Amino acid sequence: MQWFFLPWRRDQQEDTGPAIDMGSGHFLTAADLLEGHYHRLATQTVAVQVKPDLQAAITLVAPELAPLTAVASEVAQAMPRVQPAAHFRADLHRALELTHRQQHAQRVLGTRPLEKERELPWGIMVLVALLVFVSGLLLYRQLYHQRNRTVSNRH
Repeated sequence: MQWFFLPWRRDQQEDTGPAIDMGSGHFLTAADLLEGHYHRLATQTVAVQVKPDLQAAITLVAPELAPLTAVASEVAQAMPRVQPAAHFRADLHRALELTHRQQHAQRVLGTRPLEKERELPWGIMVLVALLVFVSGLLLYRQLYHQRNRTVSNRH
């Protein structure tokens, strides 16, 4: 897992694909996310008898999901079961495949911009650093002159 980003080390960093921005410069890759879920599921062993009451089993295993599963079961009972028409599925599949091919061709030809990496706004960072530096110099100068005045007033 990578905890910080250094732009000048871009060539040394491995390309891990898309990552989730956790804030404060922390990014979580898909592999790390899946590994965390696996460890959570692998370490949790609860024997549950599901046959008589599925809702009770879900409440025991994942209490945070119990309200959502209750709502889902109510919706499932209230709504009629509907299957999309075969031509709809075929049209959807064809459209998705065509869109994928078009976007891939645009990327290859260079007419579609690649997703930009998150980069730090260097101009703003330099300006802030410069302001902090100048403020520090002014504060130091003021404190230095103040200290010299108090020393000269004592003598």
